[in-house]
Amino acid sequence: MDLAEVRTREFPALRDKAFLDAACVSLAPSRAVAAVKAFADAAADCVEEDSSAHHVAMDGMRAKAYAEGARLLHAAEEEIALVESTTYGLNVAALSLPLPAGSRVLTTSLEFLQVAMPWAMAKDCEVVVVPGRDGRFALEDFEALADARTRMIVVSSVEWCNGWRIDVKELGRFCHERGIHFVVDGIQHVGALDFDVRDAHIDMMTAGGHKWLNAPFGCGLLYVNRELLGKLDPPLWGYLNLVTPPQGWPGYFGTPSIQPVDDWHFVRPPAGSKLVGLRTIQARWPWARASRSSTRSASRTSSATTSSSLRTAPRFSGMPAPTW
Repeated sequence: MDLAEVRTREFPALRDKAFLDAACVSLAPSRAVAAVKAFADAAADCVEEDSSAHHVAMDGMRAKAYAEGARLLHAAEEEIALVESTTYGLNVAALSLPLPAGSRVLTTSLEFLQVAMPWAMAKDCEVVVVPGRDGRFALEDFEALADARTRMIVVSSVEWCNGWRIDVKELGRFCHERGIHFVVDGIQHVGALDFDVRDAHIDMMTAGGHKWLNAPFGCGLLYVNRELLGKLDPPLWGYLNLVTPPQGWPGYFGTPSIQPVDDWHFVRPPAGSKLVGLRTIQARWPWARASRSSTRSASRTSSATTSSSLRTAPRFSGMPAPTW
C-alpha cells in the first residue's frame, strides 16, 4: 500500500494539517463520504420498480459490512451486528445478558463513564471498581475482587484516558475459566490494532466507528459470541427479527390483505427448555417466527424499533402476556 497516495486520496484535509486525534473523532475518508452521499441520492430518487424494492435495496447496502466486520474481528458473520454507537452496544449487552439479582460486575477506575452506566442503571447488581496501579491493571487486580457473586467483567481494551492496553487475552481466559461474562469496549482498539475476539474468549464487544475505524457517526459494530445467541433476552424487537417470508419482504409490503398481527401471540417457553427466559413469537404463518440464529436480523432494527416493535406485557407489568 502506498500510504502517501492513500493519504492524499482519502484524507484531503491532511494537505494543510497534521491530524492526531482519531482517539476522539477521526476524519472520515473520501470513500465513506462518497458512500453517504450515494445513499442520500438513492433515498431521494427511487430507481427500483416500486418503493418496496427500493426499501429492500437500500437495506441491502449494509450487507458488505457484516462480512468486513467479521473479518476485522476474526469472528463469524452471524456474530456481527451493526449498531449506531459504543453506548448502544453496551446497553444491548447490559439489557440482554442474564444476571441474577445481587450479581457483581467488575470494571476499572480508568473507564469512560459510559462503560459502567448501563449496569449501574439497568441491572439489580453491584458495580465494583477495580483500582488501578499507576494507571495500569494486572490480572491479579481482578482476581483479588472476583468472588462467587461476580458474573461479569466489563472493561475497555484500551483505556481512553491514558492509552493503557489491557491484556484481554489473559483476562478473557480468566473469565472463561470462572464462568464470568466478559464484555469489552473496543472503540479505542478496533481499527488501530488487530483484535481477535475469539482468541480472547470475549462474550460481547462493541466499538463505534467514528474513531479508528474512520467511519461516519452512527456506524459501529457489536460482536456477540455465537454460544450466547440462544441465551440472550433481546431488549428490542422489530419485524426484521423474523425469518424472511417466502415471497420476500416486498411481497409482504405489497399485500395489505395479510393481517398477521390479528393472530400474533407471545408466550414464554416452558420451564426447562433451551429458550427459558426468552420470549418466543408464534403466529399462524410458519415463516413468522423469531430468528435467534444470528445477530444480523436484530441489528437491522436496533436503532428504529417503533410501531413495528412487538413487546410482551410481562416486561412492563405483572399482567399475563396478551393474545391478539
